[in-house]
Amino acid sequence: MKLSAVKRKAEFVKELHAKVRANIEKSNEQYARQANKGHVMTFEPENCVWVHRRKERFPTNKKYKLQPRGDETFQVLERINDNAYKLDFPTAYGEKFDSRTNPFEEGGNDRNSTNKDKDPLHDTRGPMTRSKTKMRKQSLQCLSLGIKESLK
Repeated sequence: MKLSAVKRKAEFVKELHAKVRANIEKSNEQYARQANKGHVMTFEPENCVWVHRRKERFPTNKKYKLQPRGDETFQVLERINDNAYKLDFPTAYGEKFDSRTNPFEEGGNDRNSTNKDKDPLHDTRGPMTRSKTKMRKQSLQCLSLGIKESLK
């Protein structure tokens, strides 16, 4: 009788482990789905993409406030990196279409192009307040320390 109770207990523990494992896998899939919700998509050549345009990038075509921000789909000709692609634009944009990308800039990925705004030395918007002055002073001290250390 004890042997059958032990076998039942062992089967119960095995089933419990299987249920727990399935539950953990299910919750991990949910976490992954939620975490990848805002995942940046990468495209390969010959894929079609929808372009949302701003008037700074398309100054001649974007004239009215209520004009649609998107055009048709464009075909990807070449993948430069995860965030930069050569697209097949129609001739309506002209042959010299430039989306203000600079091939001579370092980094290769323009995903975080707003880092300049967070640097207190480049922040020229608004009045000069005490806090801005303090932040600039701190960043200048760090910059001068870095220069001194590099000269040693």
